[in-house]
This record gives sequence, C-alpha cells and structure tokens, in this order.
Amino acid sequence: MRKLILSILFCGSVCSYMQAQEFVKIKRNIPSNNANNAIGEKSAVWRNIAIAPPASNNFPNQQNWWSIYQTQFGDARYDAQLAFGLNEQDLWLRYNFNGDWRDWKKVMLANKEGQLLENIGLGTSATEELLTINGNVKMLGSDKNIEWFTSTWDKGFGHKIYSHDPGGKTLLKIAARHNKTDWSDMMTFTSDGKIGVGTTNPSAKFELFGGGNLLIKGRDNDAGDLIFHSNTAKQLGRIWSNSSGVSGLYLSSGDNTVDLAISDKGNIGIGTATPEHKLDVSGNAEGIKLGSTQNNILFRNNVGGSNEIRSYGLPLEIETRNTQDIFFNSNNGVSKLMVIKGNGEGVGIGTTSPDAKLTVNGNIHAKEVKIDLSIPAPDYVFKSDYNLRNIEEVERFIDENSHLPEIPSAKEFAENGVMVASMSMSLLKKVEELTLYTIQQQKQLKAQDAKIEALTKENTEVKLLNAKLLDLQSRLERLEAK
Repeated sequence: MRKLILSILFCGSVCSYMQAQEFVKIKRNIPSNNANNAIGEKSAVWRNIAIAPPASNNFPNQQNWWSIYQTQFGDARYDAQLAFGLNEQDLWLRYNFNGDWRDWKKVMLANKEGQLLENIGLGTSATEELLTINGNVKMLGSDKNIEWFTSTWDKGFGHKIYSHDPGGKTLLKIAARHNKTDWSDMMTFTSDGKIGVGTTNPSAKFELFGGGNLLIKGRDNDAGDLIFHSNTAKQLGRIWSNSSGVSGLYLSSGDNTVDLAISDKGNIGIGTATPEHKLDVSGNAEGIKLGSTQNNILFRNNVGGSNEIRSYGLPLEIETRNTQDIFFNSNNGVSKLMVIKGNGEGVGIGTTSPDAKLTVNGNIHAKEVKIDLSIPAPDYVFKSDYNLRNIEEVERFIDENSHLPEIPSAKEFAENGVMVASMSMSLLKKVEELTLYTIQQQKQLKAQDAKIEALTKENTEVKLLNAKLLDLQSRLERLEAK
C-alpha cells in the first residue's frame, strides 16, 4: 500500500507537451465525491474529468493511461488537479491560479516503511541517483545538519555537516563519531573566512590545533609545491620537495631560485641547493648577523678578498664550555699557529705546549716591551750597608767560574733559557756594582792626582832650589879662582 508524502518537490518544468487525443486514454473510474476529503475548503469536491484535447500540458508526460481528478472550489478561479499515471504508477499535481494552469509537479511516493519508491531529481530529469539536484540548495536556521551513519556497529560511526550561530559570526562545522555516541567537531569554516582543524574558533585563515601531522603526499616522487601569490597573481614565495625522490625541502622567493634548502642529510643551505655542511651559506660578500641592529656579531666572506668576523657594540668573546683548548690553524689544520690553553696555563705561538702565560717558539719583533716586575729592583746596592765584593774577589770568581757572580753560566742559559726580568735586574745590579767600583776608582784617581800634584810642586821647588845651589856653586868657584 503506497502513501502520499505531503511534501511537494518543485522540480521545475519537466513535463512534455503533447496532443491528448493522440497519446492519452482517460480512465473514467469516478471516485465518490467527499467534500470532507477535498483540498482547500469543505465546499470543494473531487470530480473525474475529461480534458478536451488538443490543449497543451494537459498531462504530465506521455503515459497512455491517466486518471485525473480536479477540485472545484466555490471560486472558479482556483482549482487543483491530481493526475495518477497508471503505467509509471506515479502521482502529479498542478493548480489553477486565476485562470492560469501552472506546471505539473511530481509528488514523492514512499512505501509503508517510509522508503522512497524511486530516485528524485531536483531541477533535472536525470535521476540516476537517489537524489539528483541541478541548482542551488538553501537551508535556513542554526544547528541544522546533514548526517551520514556509515555504520551502526557498537556505538556507531559516521559524519555530519551542520551550521551554528554562536553570535558575531556563523560557523559551518564538519563533525564525526568513531565508535562513539556523541559527535566531535573536526573542521570549522567561519563566516569571516577562517578555517580551523581541531578548533571551532580559528584565529587565522587556517589554524591546525591539537598537534598531529600535516601530510602532503604526491602521486609519484614529486609531492607538489606550496606557492604564495599576491592578489595580482605575482608569485611571492614557494616551498617544494625534491622531485628526484630524495628527501629534501626547498624555499624560494618570487624567482624560483633556491634561497633555503634542507638536504636529506639534515644540512641547511642558504643560497645553495646542495649544502655540504650542517649550515652552508653561499654567496660573495654575504654574511650571518646575530643580535640587534646596534649590538651584533657579523660573519662575512670575500670582503675585499678576505673573510671576516665583526663585533658591533659589544666585546667579542671566544670561549669553550669546560677546559678545551682553542687552536688557530692553517693548512687544513696541519700547521698549529697558536693555542690558548683551556686550563688557563698559557698561550703558545708556534708551539702547542706553552710552559708560561706566553710561550713563543720563534722571534719577536717589537718597538717596546714592558715587564711588570715580581722581584725588587737592585737599588739596595747603593745602601751604605751593602757588602760590595772587592775587585780582587771578583777577579778570583771570574778566574774560577768564567762568568760574573750571580749571573748564570752559558750552560745554564742553554738549559733554562733567559728570564728577562730576572736577568735584567741581575745585569742592572752588576751595572750598579760597576758604578760603585767606578766611584771608588775615581776617588782613588783623585787622591793619586792630589799626590802627583803635590809631588810635582815639590819637585818644582826642588828644581828651583837646585838651580839656586848650582848658581851659588858657580859663584864660589869664580871667587876661588880669583
């Protein structure tokens, strides 16, 4: 037993025009008139009619057998007709409005279980599927949904699409249930143009919330590109994978030249598509800047033919975490130019084993060298209580040891080197002692000069006296001769 569904599907003009006398035979089983079952008003009655051909659109389609029933209202301007197609076993409806018969509309039929007896076409005569729509569908109201129950096993599986109006904007949500009795929102489209996955309140054009993976999977080795365009279709940027099947990721600005690359080995390249190191920056006079505009450190290559490290605004510190040494090498590390010992013991130039704060294996050329003394200057030599060796004692020491007292020997110099500060003070001491010897010698010379002067004066006087005596002797001899 079939039943009528009161919902009428307005599917447009799907009817064929025909000549009634050529295609249609009218079945004249007249139902009993029952005004209480009529449509519209109690005064309306159903009556079986014969529609005079050749008026167009008298029948919904070209079936051979029709039963047509018409209501007659008190106002003759308003009528309705029901047409029962015996061949297709379908039901059609049309009405007369102020003398104008409108197009036939097909009535949807279902069995007693509520299952549709045929496929439905809205806006189309093509009804290959259960429901085929050619045109727009408008749904009104909030929290209205379309649900798919994929499986009723256990607690149920399925999906649904529904609208929601939280205020301020409207939402279109896609929800799902996976062996659950309640629905979980999966994706949300907002009326202000945002999309949220895992969130019903996205704060950006696209927001992925709650973690998880975002997978872009290609049909073959090429997984596709992620391209950014301006509103004028100008390419602003591009991200793509390695089309050769080797893992890798590339980023470019508008010209499709690789600006940033991540290789399958985990190397990062800037300005190169084939980075050979964990960070590979390629390009002349390019650099890496760390820090702010005023305070930063800059690494640059090929600037005036040289590579350089610059520090702006702050001191430059080079340090190790614990006590590791810092080396400055050349020739691929073969030549160790300088080492700074991590334990603070010293700096070695030309040697990796410094035995002092600064150890230089080679010559030093300087305009001036300043040494802070850890030993006192030998000014004590000029004190009155200083025990100055006499020169004979020094002479004996030299004869026995072949070097000055308190000065290392040549053998000791060869074995231990020269301590510049100590040696300078020892030499200064010897200079001061030599000064004392000179002073003593000068005093002796002055005393000798005084003696010599006295003797010279005495000698002059003796010569004068002797001259006088010779003169007197000559006179006596002359007197005696007379």
